[in-house]
This record gives sequence, structure tokens and C-alpha cells, in this order.
Amino acid sequence: MGKIRKRKPKRNSNLDTVENFEEEICVDSRDTSIQTIIDQLQAVNVEEKYCALQSFAMLIENEQNVEQAVSRGLIKIIAPLLLDPASCIRNASAGSLRNLSSLGMSICETLMEHDIMTPLICYFHQKLGLLMAV
Repeated sequence: MGKIRKRKPKRNSNLDTVENFEEEICVDSRDTSIQTIIDQLQAVNVEEKYCALQSFAMLIENEQNVEQAVSRGLIKIIAPLLLDPASCIRNASAGSLRNLSSLGMSICETLMEHDIMTPLICYFHQKLGLLMAV
């Protein structure tokens, strides 16, 4: 049998090489990481949620990131995870919110404004109901 040669595509020499390059979009890494955390927290997979909660805990170690994380609504996304069926998600969300609250009274007031107590009280009612049933 014979060999088949592949044809090389013709190049258009008239194109300017500068026009062929797309400009890179400058994206703030903080915005990107917060958006990634939001996407992972809203995922169905337990491992992704857990990874996002761990990333959030690392993110809030720097106080510059806290204000941006709060303004993007991460507290309102993390608070309902206190009621998640997976115990590792409940523990990680409680731990990350606890770490956030240790940053100062202004953050504690912000947590209260973002209605952190409702899922926490619901969790206590669930556990109390289980204890009363036994």
C-alpha cells in the first residue's frame, strides 16, 4: 500500500502578526478566587463544598479579603451549610464562620446582619428534636 501525505495549510502572509494575538484580560486574583469559592459552594459534590470552605478559611486569614468576601455574599451562602446532611460540611462551615467571627466585633455585627443565627437555631432545634425522640 502507498503512503498518504498530509497537505499543509496555506499561510496568508498578508496578515499582521500583531492582529492575531488576543489581548489578555487582567483579572484580579482575589475576585477569581472568591468566584471559584462561590461556584464550589453551590456545587452538589461534597468534596467541592469542603474544598471551598477550606479555601474560604484560608482567604479570610488576610483581612483585606474579608470585606470583599462579605460584599460578594459568601456569608449568606455559607450559613445554610450549617444544616448540610454531611457532617464534614457542617463542621467546616461552622469552623470557617467561627474563624471569621474572631476577627473583631464589626465582623460579628456583619454576621448578625447577614442572618447567621437562623440556620444555627434551626440546627439546634433539629438536634434537640433528635434528643427528645430518644
